[in-house]
Amino acid sequence: DQLGRMWLASYKNGVAMCLESMTNFKSLPIGDINTITEDREGYYWIGRNDGGIIKMDPETLEPVERFTKQSLGVPSDIIVGSYTAKDGSLWFGTYEGGILRYKNGGWTNLRTTDPGSALVTNNIWGVTEDRWHRIWIGTLGSGVQRFDPKTGKWQTWNTSNSILPANYMTSIGWIKKGWLVVGHGWYYSYIQPLTGKVANRIFPDDPNLTVTPSNTVCVIEDSRGLIWQGS
Repeated sequence: DQLGRMWLASYKNGVAMCLESMTNFKSLPIGDINTITEDREGYYWIGRNDGGIIKMDPETLEPVERFTKQSLGVPSDIIVGSYTAKDGSLWFGTYEGGILRYKNGGWTNLRTTDPGSALVTNNIWGVTEDRWHRIWIGTLGSGVQRFDPKTGKWQTWNTSNSILPANYMTSIGWIKKGWLVVGHGWYYSYIQPLTGKVANRIFPDDPNLTVTPSNTVCVIEDSRGLIWQGS
């Protein structure tokens, strides 16, 4: 580039920048990564696509612990989503393995096969938390669910009981007005966390859009209140 730096694009291992006078830019060959969250002590928890979870020391860039389906006794090593809750607990969404929760040094696995479970699927794409400390999950094929860790109660939004236009959730987060925003197979939707009201958003017809962006991969709000949708 114009500053004399060399940029290298690699297969499945991100982008690296090379500059002779710069030594603090490093790429770590630890596999295909789907999600990362930082705990309250500053450690990175890295969810891999095929190898469970790695707890990483950001200072040494060395793994502190590794957690796999063999060591935890859980069904899946495919970690898709993660979130650090306000109480310090860590939540991980898995593909075909339900939800993993790490709290006070111990692991809990929430699955549809648990006695009395209201979890509708073991395919959890994304995890987040609202201001009342309830956990929200976006599922792959079964809509959105909310879990209250204090009461153990679940609530579900899907195409059968709400106006959600799709059940395959690919993105989950919050906008500044306090609504949940979820991306899915037909643009994106908002959910009001207190009333449960759903509001769907689609793009108007525009000849300048050369692609059909209905299948959302991610949706976020910027500092100006504008919504960005990756399709």
